[in-house]
Amino acid sequence: MMIRELIARIIPSESHRYSLLAVGNEITVDVLEDNNLTNVGPIINTSSYESLNEQYPKLSLKKEPAFIVFNKDDLVLKTYDYEELINCLQNPEK
Repeated sequence: MMIRELIARIIPSESHRYSLLAVGNEITVDVLEDNNLTNVGPIINTSSYESLNEQYPKLSLKKEPAFIVFNKDDLVLKTYDYEELINCLQNPEK
């Protein structure tokens, strides 16, 4: 499956700017709200980067945890660092 197909599956809902795919470290709405983030949805959590790589080899994930952020058009961020994820979501213009 191609990245575009993944984006189509987890496109941000109308009231959200981003969608999030979290691997190996569960992210919930409550976790995001604790960081004053309300611009993310849907949030999809999965436990294995290996199985995700099998489905979407172009993601080329190397380890867990991994966080992949999408907007309605493209992949915005792929990181293994929680703080970088939060920073990206809190500062979308950067």
